[in-house]
Amino acid sequence: RCDAEPLLANARCAVRTIDVSELGLKASVYVPLPPHTRIALRLTIDGEAFDLQGEVRWSREAGEILIGVRIDDTAPGYARWREMLSATNTGSGDSAAQDS
Repeated sequence: RCDAEPLLANARCAVRTIDVSELGLKASVYVPLPPHTRIALRLTIDGEAFDLQGEVRWSREAGEILIGVRIDDTAPGYARWREMLSATNTGSGDSAAQDS
């Protein structure tokens, strides 16, 4: 849901993830997404898809458009996501969604 940009409602776009953690991610996008935009995510890692939800926490443009997303820990796919990250030890916490 994007109250600031109604044309983005139900839009789909591909993103390039830069950093992922248990509760957040940083991604490069082609369309600016304002903070507080609720998004549905499908992240595929090693052929396994994870359906998650989150909220854009920050957005900045510096040569490319970057966003920080806080992943909703109540999303249906979150438990599997957390298990996968724990098993591969690729990250924890929510550093990707924090504005630095």
